[in-house]
Order: sequence, then structure tokens, then C-alpha cells
Amino acid sequence: VYVAYPKRPIMTIRPLAYDDFALKAGLESLKKAIAEDESPAILLCDCNFSPASESYDAIDALLADAWKAKGFGLGFTVPISNNDIPFPVVRSDYIWHSSEFAAEKIKISTQLGSSDHYPLRAELGWIVSE
Repeated sequence: VYVAYPKRPIMTIRPLAYDDFALKAGLESLKKAIAEDESPAILLCDCNFSPASESYDAIDALLADAWKAKGFGLGFTVPISNNDIPFPVVRSDYIWHSSEFAAEKIKISTQLGSSDHYPLRAELGWIVSE
């Protein structure tokens, strides 16, 4: 099991800028470690990227996204820290797994914990090959 929290991209409004170099560098070393590991893998990640990003595609090519397989809805796990928007609007947290597993259930639990993100709970089944 890998647990990861890669660096957040640097975003500024004035001047408008976006720099995800540190995020991508961290993901590259993580991807390399997982690819070289011959054991089945589960990755629990506050990944700091959206499902529409190149970084998502890079991890998705290596591991399966449990939410994509069995989740319902957009999977938002991060509420905006603004009281005007009291519901989650960003998906940043993921449970990924190698092909030895299959996602059976996954849900966001808005009632657990005191984090600034909502936790995910997944049930993964072991795929037995004959």
C-alpha cells in the first residue's frame, strides 16, 4: 500500500500563473516505484489534481481508479473553505489499485473525520487467477 500527498501546484491570480513542476516530479518518482514493484499495489492519494489533468492520465495508465469503476457522481472530496459554498466542489482524493484487485464499492463519507477533505471508503476484491 502506498500513501501519497504530492506537492500542490502553485497557482496565482495576479499575475495569472500555474506551476505543477513539483507535483509532476513527485508523481514521476511514485510511478517509477510502483512500476518497479512486482507486488500488487494500492495507492491512497490526496493527489492534488483533477480527473481532467495530464497527471491523472499518467497514474490512470498505471493503476485503476476505484471511483471511476464503482463511484456514483463526480466524486468531489474537497469542500471549498468558503461558507457560501457548503458542499464539496473538487475531486482531489483517490484510491487506485493494480489489476490484481477489482473495486466492488466506493463511497465518500461526509460524516467521518475532521479533515479538510472527506474520506473515501472502498471495498476491493482480490482477483484470483487460475
